[in-house]
Amino acid sequence: MLQAYRANVAERDLQGIPPKPLDPKWTAGLVELLTNPPADEKDFLIDLIANRGLPGVNDAAYSGRFA
Repeated sequence: MLQAYRANVAERDLQGIPPKPLDPKWTAGLVELLTNPPADEKDFLIDLIANRGLPGVNDAAYSGRFA
């Protein structure tokens, strides 16, 4: 999940556009990682769930809250 997300961030940065919000698959992977986070990634994972997830009622928000 982190590799795919970081690749997307790098690709979009080259285009001068912000990263996409977390999709349902990335959100589910992020929730998995948050259950047992790697020590060096914990702050980054928390930032992702807090700031890159989609708010509201959609599949990504649902998977983050109810996974």
